[in-house]
Amino acid sequence: MKNSLPALAQNIGDAVESPEALIKEEEDVRQTKLARLESLVAASPIAMFTCRAGGDFAATFVTEGVRALWGYEPEDFVSQPAFWPERIHPEDVAGAYDHLNQVLRRGTQRYDCRFRAKNGDYRWSHHELRLVRDGAGNPLEIAGYSFDITEQKLAEAALRESEARQKAIFNATTDLQVLFRAGLGDTFVIEAMNRAMTENLRSHTDRNAADFIGRECGDLMRLSGLSKEEAEGRRALCRQARDERRLVRYVSPSAGPRDALEVSIYPVLDEQANCTHLLVNGHHIAERIKAEAGRRESEERRVLVTEAIQEGISDWNLVTGSYYLSPRYKEILGFRDDELPSHPDSFFGRVHPDQRAWLQERVERYGGDPARERFEDELRLRHKDGTYRYVVWRGRIVRDDRGKPIRVVAAIGDVTDRLESAAKLAASEKRLRDILDSLFGFVGLFSLDGRLLDCNRSTLAEARYQPEKLIGQLYWEMPEWSSPQDRAKVRETMLRAAQGELVRLEAALEHGGHRMIIDITMGPLRDQQGAVCNVILHSMDITAQKKFEAELIHAKEAAESASRAKSDFLANVSHEVRTPMNGVIGLTELLLGTTLDAKQREYLTLVQRSAEALLTIINDILDVSKIEAGKLLLDIQEFDLREVVFETAEGLKAPASAKGLSLSCNVEPDVPARVRGDAGRLRQILINLIGNAIKFTERGGVALTLKAAPDSANFPHFSVRDTGIGIPALKQAVIFEAFTQADGSSTRKFGGTGLGLTIASHLVHMMDGRIWVESQAGKGSTFNFTARLEPAAAGAGDTIGPAGL
Repeated sequence: MKNSLPALAQNIGDAVESPEALIKEEEDVRQTKLARLESLVAASPIAMFTCRAGGDFAATFVTEGVRALWGYEPEDFVSQPAFWPERIHPEDVAGAYDHLNQVLRRGTQRYDCRFRAKNGDYRWSHHELRLVRDGAGNPLEIAGYSFDITEQKLAEAALRESEARQKAIFNATTDLQVLFRAGLGDTFVIEAMNRAMTENLRSHTDRNAADFIGRECGDLMRLSGLSKEEAEGRRALCRQARDERRLVRYVSPSAGPRDALEVSIYPVLDEQANCTHLLVNGHHIAERIKAEAGRRESEERRVLVTEAIQEGISDWNLVTGSYYLSPRYKEILGFRDDELPSHPDSFFGRVHPDQRAWLQERVERYGGDPARERFEDELRLRHKDGTYRYVVWRGRIVRDDRGKPIRVVAAIGDVTDRLESAAKLAASEKRLRDILDSLFGFVGLFSLDGRLLDCNRSTLAEARYQPEKLIGQLYWEMPEWSSPQDRAKVRETMLRAAQGELVRLEAALEHGGHRMIIDITMGPLRDQQGAVCNVILHSMDITAQKKFEAELIHAKEAAESASRAKSDFLANVSHEVRTPMNGVIGLTELLLGTTLDAKQREYLTLVQRSAEALLTIINDILDVSKIEAGKLLLDIQEFDLREVVFETAEGLKAPASAKGLSLSCNVEPDVPARVRGDAGRLRQILINLIGNAIKFTERGGVALTLKAAPDSANFPHFSVRDTGIGIPALKQAVIFEAFTQADGSSTRKFGGTGLGLTIASHLVHMMDGRIWVESQAGKGSTFNFTARLEPAAAGAGDTIGPAGL
C-alpha cells in the first residue's frame, strides 16, 4: 500500500498536466532564466550556498564565489558531504553545528569561524544563514552566504595586543600614574593606579591601591596631606585639563609623605573629542632640582629653549666636545632625565641604520657651507621601547669669525602620530575606494541638493558609463529613467534622505535597450556634530530577482496545490479503506468466538493482528493527511490528567510484559489534577511515545514521568525514558519527519511506518508545546514534551483548530 499510493498520485497528476509541447516550451524558458540567474550569482564576490535543514547539514548548492574566497571548486562541497565540516578549524566545529541547529529553531543566525583555504591557511569567514520553509511551514533547506573577515579579525587582535602593550607600559614606568574617570563638576573617580604608585602608597602610608579604586580623588588628596586650599587648587587644574582638553603641568614640592614631583595631567578623549578620563603622571624631580640648582645656562641657550618650547633640545659644543640633551628630548624618546646620558651617541647612535650614511653626508655638507646657518630634516630615532619615532630635526649652526662651526644647537619634535595618521588616512581612503569598487551595485555620495559627488567607478565602467560625465549631475535628471513618475519619485526620496530619513524605493530605467528594475536605498550621512552633510545612495539591478520571485510564487502555488491534492487523496483513500478493514476485524472477532480447531484459531488470530496493525497504519496516514490539510482539530474539554496518564500507562503494560520489560509511571504531587485540553490527543501522544519505547527496547524498562514546569503551571513536562537502542546524534534532528526512522534497518527489524513521532510532534505543536529527544546510541533515549493544559475552570468545552491555540 505504501508503494502504490505515490504511483496512484502520479497517475492523477499526469491526467491534468499540459500537452507535451507546452511543457517543453515552459521548460526552455525556465532553463534560460535559471542560466541567467546562475551567471549573476557566479559574478558575486560573496560565496552563497544552500544545505540540508538538519541531519549532517550537507551542502546542496554552492556558488563559484568559493573559488575566490577559499580556492576550492563548488563541486568539492556538493560531491563530498563532509568536505565543509572537515575544513572548519577544529576549535570552531562544535560552534558551527550549534549555529546550524539554532537556525532550525530561530529561522536566522550569523556567526564567524575559521575555514582552511586550499593553500592550507585558515581564513576567518562570516556566515549569514536563513531557514527556508515549504508551504506547510516545515524546514526545507538552509540558505546563506559567506565572506572573508580575516583582515577585520587581525585588526581586532592587533587592537587587543596594543591595549595589552599600553597596560604593560603603564605598569613598567617608574613615574607615579593614576587614572581618573572625569565626571561632571568636581567629580574625579580613581579607576586605576600603576605599579609604581601602588608601591609608593604602600611604602609611605601602609595603604594599598585597592583601598582607593572606585573612590573620589579627594580621599587620595587627604592621605597625601594636602590642605583644603591645596586640594581645591589641584581640582581646578584637573577641571582645566578636562574642560580645555589639553595637557596641564605643575610642580608639586616635597612635603611630608609627598615626594617632589613634576605632575602632568593628560586628558583622554573619546572619538567625539569628549574628555572621559584624566591620566595624572608624577615624575620624581628631586635629583633634577638638586642638579639644576647649581646650573647656569647661557643667554643664547635660554633664547633657543624659548624658541623650541615643547621640543627636545640638544646643544653640541664642537670645541669642547660637551653635549647636552634636555629632559624633554629624553622624554620624547621614552627616557627619564637620569636614564639617557648627554652624549653624541644618544643622538647619532639612535638614528635609523637606513639614514646614518645620509645624515653623515648632510652634517658634513652643513659644516662645509659657511653661508648655512639653519637646517631642518626628518629623521627616525630609536625609542626606549625599540620602535623608531619620526622627528623633525631643526636647529642652528653657530660659527666663529672665520665661518668655522663651533656649536650646533638643535631641537627635535615628535611627528610620528601625524605621519602615521596621514598614512593611515591614505590607506583608509584607498581601502574604502577598493571596497566601494568591489561592491555589487552602484554606491554614490550626493550633495544635499541631489548632485553626484563621488561613486564606485568599477560598477559604472561595467555598465559603460563615464563617471566624469555623471559627476555634478542631479540624480533624477539622468536620461535613463523610464517615466516622469519615476523621476518625481526619485527626487522626492532624495529630498527626504537629505532631511535625515532612511528611505527605500524601486524604480525602472532604460539602459542598453533593456528595461531594468532598480532597488534604491538612500540615507543621510552626518558630520561629527550630527548634522546631515551628504546623502549616501546604494542601488542594485533586481530585474532578474523580480522575475525569479514571480517564478517562485508560481512554483509555490503549484506545489501547494499538489500537496493539497495529495493530502485529500490520502485522506479519502484511508477513510475508504478503514471502513472495510473495521468489518474484517469485527468478523474475525465473531469467528474467534465460534468453535474452531487449534490451527484455525491460530490462523484467525494472525489475521486479526495483521488487520489491527494495518488499521493502525491507515489511522496514522489519515491523521498525517488531516494535519497537512489543516483539518485536524482539538477537542478542548475538562478532564482528570492523572487518570488519563495512569490509564494510558496501564493499557500498555501488557505489551511491555510480553517483552519482559518493566513499565513505571510517576506523577509528581504538584501537577494539577483537573485540566482543560484534548484528553484523546494527549493519550495518542503518550501511546506513540511509550509504544515506540517498548518497540525499541529489548532489556530493562520504560519510565513515564509527569512533573510541573518550573516556569509555568500551564505547561506540564512529560518525559518517556527507555533503556533501548538509542538514537545517534546526527539522526535526532530528522526522526520527527514523516516516514523516517533513525536507521533504515529499524523498519525491517521493528516494523512501523515512522509516522508516530511525526503525529506526536504535530499534536504537541498544536497544544502550544514543544517536543525534543535526549539520546545516545546504545544507551537509551528520553523523549520530552510540554503541552498547554490549563488548570480547569468553569466553562463548556470547545473544539478549536491549530490557529486557535
